[in-house]
Amino acid sequence: MDADAVFLDTNVLLYASRPAALQYSAARAKLKALDLAGGHMWISTQILREYFAAATRQQGLQAPIDAATALQDMQGFESRFDVADETPSVFARLVGLLSTVPIGGRQVYDANIVATMIENGIGRLATFNLRDFQRFAHVIQLDEF
Repeated sequence: MDADAVFLDTNVLLYASRPAALQYSAARAKLKALDLAGGHMWISTQILREYFAAATRQQGLQAPIDAATALQDMQGFESRFDVADETPSVFARLVGLLSTVPIGGRQVYDANIVATMIENGIGRLATFNLRDFQRFAHVIQLDEF
């Protein structure tokens, strides 16, 4: 595992790109700190899809953005961060996680993030949803905000 590599969860990108978000400052500070530390910041195509879905729908008081802006954001993320491959070995790892860790429903998406991380040698996850990933703390490190 690359000790300097950090995988960014979708919520980090959402909050860092929306000044009205309550977590905007924390997300921006985290990205800046990771940048200054010189570590590799990773995302995946799943994160890009999740970003588009979340950014273009109404969420609480947060108004959606238009599809063109979301696409532009996605292209910016793709050029700024390393994009981890979702290979057949990621799927095999996902199946292994599904058979050993209690998971159900939409938690499969979190498990796929972890599988992608493991198969790409990324040991740390930056997320605002620590509780969602606690079940994987035996195989990845969770970065707190």
